[in-house]
Amino acid sequence: MSTYQCRMAYCVQETIRAKDVCEECWAYRRHLLAQLVDLFIYLRGMLAPGSRKDLLVLNHSRAVAGQAPLNLTALDALDAARSTLESWAAYASTRAGSKEALSDRLAHRGSLERFRAAVEILDCHDHRFVSSFYAGDYVADLYKVHRRLVTLAAPCPTRKLQTACPFCDSSTVITRHTDEYAACLTCAATWAQSQIPTLESRPQSRVRA
Repeated sequence: MSTYQCRMAYCVQETIRAKDVCEECWAYRRHLLAQLVDLFIYLRGMLAPGSRKDLLVLNHSRAVAGQAPLNLTALDALDAARSTLESWAAYASTRAGSKEALSDRLAHRGSLERFRAAVEILDCHDHRFVSSFYAGDYVADLYKVHRRLVTLAAPCPTRKLQTACPFCDSSTVITRHTDEYAACLTCAATWAQSQIPTLESRPQSRVRA
């Protein structure tokens, strides 16, 4: 019988279906679900700029009609988290036999209430699609949502790389948010997480674009 590697990038276990997750990663989704509501509430408190000064660097904020600027990074993360979980909750409700559309049930609720309801539905019914083709996609989406929220809520301290920027040759290259990306504070060049190992191992000679 052919086997496949678990869908989760950090896992080396095998599965019997392509794009699926192993039993350990499937079970771990409970840990992720248990933290999501508290993370959502914490992020809502960060919508006002200045609540976390370290998020304002390289973060997009704006002032509207003289009002206090809004932390759009936190807002984008909250909106994306709610949208993702509501989609999966609607699927779980359908698998559970619900005849009423989830969007109708949540229509008059606020964002926190909608998010909490989606988490509760998944906590009760997501086991119904453990054997479905979409189980791996569900766990992967859940992990992405959790990682994005926890990264913003409790980011690791900035780490300075022991390498010069390949564009401006300055030694001001740092990583942010658990090495989610790297940036040069001098010329504002950025690198994705997957590019950081190559960046750290490059020669110190100057390279221009």
